[in-house]
Parts: sequence; C-alpha cells; structure tokens
Amino acid sequence: MRKQCDIDYDDDVDQNDINLIYAARGQQVTPGDWRDVDKDGQITICDGRACVVKCVKPSCAAINQPAHILSVSPRAAYPGTTVQVIIRGEFGNFRAGITKASFGAGISVGGAAAGAPGPVTVIDTDTATAQLTIAAGQNGDRDVTLTTGSITAARAAGFSLSAANRPPAVHVTANQHVVLPAAATLSGTVTDDGLPGAMVTTSWQMVGGPGVVTFSNPSALSTTAAFSKDGFYTLRLSATDGQYVASADVGVVAVAGNQPPLVNAGPIR
Repeated sequence: MRKQCDIDYDDDVDQNDINLIYAARGQQVTPGDWRDVDKDGQITICDGRACVVKCVKPSCAAINQPAHILSVSPRAAYPGTTVQVIIRGEFGNFRAGITKASFGAGISVGGAAAGAPGPVTVIDTDTATAQLTIAAGQNGDRDVTLTTGSITAARAAGFSLSAANRPPAVHVTANQHVVLPAAATLSGTVTDDGLPGAMVTTSWQMVGGPGVVTFSNPSALSTTAAFSKDGFYTLRLSATDGQYVASADVGVVAVAGNQPPLVNAGPIR
C-alpha cells in the first residue's frame, strides 16, 4: 500500500518527496492529489511540514527554506480607498504583535505612516490580514514586505494601484418633510480618487416637482431649497471630476402651511 507523503511512489518518504511538495507550493489542486496532505485543496508549507515528520531519512528535517510571500489578495485596489488584504506566505513565522507589513509609498498599513511598516492581524504562522489606506492620486506597482523580528519575506510588485479613474461617490441626506413657507436644509458628501486630477465640482438641481425650487447656493454641498408651491419634489446633487458625472437624489414633501380662513357672506340682499 502506498504510504502517505510518498509523492514519487518509490515506497519511502525522503527528501525527494519533500522537494516535490515544496516545488508545488501555492498551487490549487483537485481532491486526491498526494501532495495535498491536509486535503485543503492547496499545496502549502503545512503539507511539507506534515511529511517531514514522516521522513525515513534524517536529512529531511534539515530543510531551512527562505521566507517568502506566496500571494496578496486582492492584488489590486483603487487609489483613495481603504481595503483589507490577505497575505499568505511560507517560512515567515508570522507572530501577533511582532509581524509588520509595508506596501510602499502612498499606502498606510494598520494606521501607520504611509510607506512605513504597520501592524497586521496574524491568522496563523503563514497567513495575515492587513488594513490598507491608499492615498488619492497613487498608481503603479508596489513591493510588499513582511518582517517578523529578523525574518523578512518580500514579493516584488506584489500589489498594484490601478491608475484608472473612477466616478465620484455621491451621498445625500434622507428624504424630508417641510411645511411651507419653510425651506428644506440639504446636505451631501462627495468622495473621489483624485483622478484624472481636475477639481471635483458639485451642483444641486430639481428633477421633478409641481413648482419652482430656489437653491440658496446650488454649487455648495450644504444649501437650502425653497418651494413655490406644495407637492412632492425630487432634488439631485451631481458631482463631476472632469471625466465622469455621478449623482444622488433626495425627495422632499412640501405641504402648505396654515392659511387664513376663507369667508363668504353670500350675495347682497
């Protein structure tokens, strides 16, 4: 019967079997692959370590591979965003409170200064997560480096910042109810990735309603809107970065205020 970890099927577990496992590390495999000792669908250092203890020759235990990063997922992100990435490595011996990561210029890791090593969340000795805050206007590839004491694992161009421009993100206040002649107080927020470099401009407008709407400052994020008559109005805040236009709508119900009584004495007799 074939022994577990006998990758080359020569009826023993030796350095050749261990080397075959390490040569395939990082690969996704189908069920039944003999190199996938822990049966998790991926060849990792854990499979190699499991077979080292089964080795019939003393030299198998002398493996001392250099630390390296297998993958960063997701591998790319947009500038001006915050993203969490999963870092998988081997031989890095990741340790909580000690392991730190650096993603290069313009990227803050775990709240550290941009470009400086920052804290990560260690899942196990080969897996960690990092919270990245990416400055607007950044682009290009970044080298990824993890350090645990004197152990350093690196991956050249392991993370990429997309230079593609994205539309601004626009948000407005919730729907409102006003009693005329009071005006509605409007407020919005706009975030942008800093590309293609033009200043973001904003404007308010009416897109539906029975009357006329007058904005106190239609180009400001925060403004007021006065209504000529009662009814339901749809108002829109738009933003453009020079290439894309994005918008968000808010509904306002304007109801007539208190009016003086109408008196009719009837015809003169």
